[in-house]
Amino acid sequence: DLHETAKMVADKTMRTEASLLFSPGQLALAALRRANEEYPVVNFERYLNSILSRQHPARPVPELTKYLDAIDQMVNNLVTPTASDMKHIDRKLKYCRDPGSHDKSKKRKHRSRD
Repeated sequence: DLHETAKMVADKTMRTEASLLFSPGQLALAALRRANEEYPVVNFERYLNSILSRQHPARPVPELTKYLDAIDQMVNNLVTPTASDMKHIDRKLKYCRDPGSHDKSKKRKHRSRD
């Protein structure tokens, strides 16, 4: 359950700009921390302390916790677009992929009127 929840949180995180601002390891830790809140398996703070003390003794846990909190905040503020928003975005993407097709469709409409 923890693994599946962490995967869902990671997928949701990828819909934010967090992947551009934070490292993959920080994103994964944020997903695990959030999943661990739902399914408490380990003492996450103790886990972070033990990992950081072995691998990065100069980097404090509060600094990493600040990054994880920022990632959580981005996920919490994520707004899922509505169906009409998605249609509008899809039209824009189609135009971006082939801007010439937009002109052709206008010409076709104009010809059919004549």
